[in-house]
Amino acid sequence: MKPPATVDQKMAKTGRRSKGGKPRRVLVAGSHGGSKYLHNGISTAKYHPVTFLPIFLFEQFQRYSNIFFLATALMQQIPNVSPTGR
Repeated sequence: MKPPATVDQKMAKTGRRSKGGKPRRVLVAGSHGGSKYLHNGISTAKYHPVTFLPIFLFEQFQRYSNIFFLATALMQQIPNVSPTGR
């Protein structure tokens, strides 16, 4: 089975030329810009090094219990408020 002809091959057969005598090249929006294959990478990572801390803290403090334990831990650091007096 013969592969489909590219745009350049079709223009070469029809003989259409631009004003300068060179073959006309038409770029389609969203095309891959001349590379043979499109980028086909898949990223399954939830975090990026820059976004780890904000996303992690946002997800953790959506739970009321985590906010409560954070407040308790912060109050433990104040000597006059802490029941242990440390």
